[in-house]
Amino acid sequence: MQTVLLADTISEPIPNSGGSLAIIVEHATIFSAEVLLVGQQTYWNAQVSNIILDFSIKCRKNLYKNEKFIWFNNKLYEVVNLGKAKNVNDIILNIRAKSDKATSDAIILWLEAR
Repeated sequence: MQTVLLADTISEPIPNSGGSLAIIVEHATIFSAEVLLVGQQTYWNAQVSNIILDFSIKCRKNLYKNEKFIWFNNKLYEVVNLGKAKNVNDIILNIRAKSDKATSDAIILWLEAR
């Protein structure tokens, strides 16, 4: 089990900056989740679509509310798709690494403010 942060972000204009946008965390949830390797069938199905999946996260269905980003091990990931788990109360989130510095910085600021 690892501590995982699910987060959604929004972009807001910075006043008097000539159109620059600041990315802020709209809402986030921190919980413990099971981080798994991606299953073989899921991996190859994603490969056909030219998507490389890094991990699968197993979490409770009621914790996931369509968030786009996952943060764990000091790295940002993007939720690519969902899958069903063996237990009807769980869900599998298939994720891939995302290199978005602005979003990473916004999540780090949110964590530091807590």
